Amino acid sequence: MSVHAPNKREIEREDRLLRDPVWQAERLALGEPLSKLGEASDDHAFFDVRVSLVARLKARQNRLGELRAEITPLQARRRELAAIRPKPEAELRVVQRELEDVEWQAEVQRDLHCAVLQDCHPSRRQNRRDVEPEKRAAPRGVALAYG
Repeated sequence: MSVHAPNKREIEREDRLLRDPVWQAERLALGEPLSKLGEASDDHAFFDVRVSLVARLKARQNRLGELRAEITPLQARRRELAAIRPKPEAELRVVQRELEDVEWQAEVQRDLHCAVLQDCHPSRRQNRRDVEPEKRAAPRGVALAYG
C-alpha cells in the first residue's frame, strides 16, 4: 500500500494555511456545529446542524465569488503594466503582491469549503443509527483538505 509523503511545497502551503487568521477563526467557529453533528440523536437536531453548516458553505461560496471578481481586474492590470516599455517594475511588484494575496485568500476559502464538506458529508456522519452504539466513532474536528 502506497502512502503519500508531502513534498516541501505542500508542507509549506499547509503551514501557511494553519497560520492564516481566516482559517483559524473559521476552524474555531466550526468546532461547535461539528461537535453537535456528532452528538445529534434525532433527525431534527441533525437537520438544524446541517442548516447551519450549509449557511457557512454559502458564505464561503459568496466570499469566493467576491475574490474571483477581484482577481480578474488585477490580472488585467498586470498585463497592461507588463506591456509597457520600459517596465514599471515597482508597480508590477505591487500588483503581483496584491494578486498573490487575493489568490491566497481564494485558496483558503476553497479549503474551508472542502473541509466542511468533508466533515459534514452523510457518509462521515458520526452518530448514524445503523451503527451499534459501541461501534460509533468519536466526534472529529475539521480535517485539513488540499484545494
